[in-house]
Amino acid sequence: NVDKRNANTCIDAQLRGEIEVAVKDAADSCEGIVKALASKLNRPGWAMNCVNRSPRGYSVGFFFDDEHFCRYDVVKGDKVYSLDIVKLDKSEPVPEE
Repeated sequence: NVDKRNANTCIDAQLRGEIEVAVKDAADSCEGIVKALASKLNRPGWAMNCVNRSPRGYSVGFFFDDEHFCRYDVVKGDKVYSLDIVKLDKSEPVPEE
């Protein structure tokens, strides 16, 4: 089940929900999905990558929980897209004086 796998590889439930909404009506391509994510996710300091896999392909499993990393699989038609969304900038914002 894709939802269960996504819950295991993307532990941030809020981020999973945001991704689900962002890609729901996205074009059926990595370019369309990344454009939808970039325009709808408000996540400064995060990077995104998309890979179009064969429906029979597999996603490499992960054995760690990291709130700054999300692997999320999207099924559109007969295609599977694996998204990696990673927080690169882990610095905390400095309050303005």
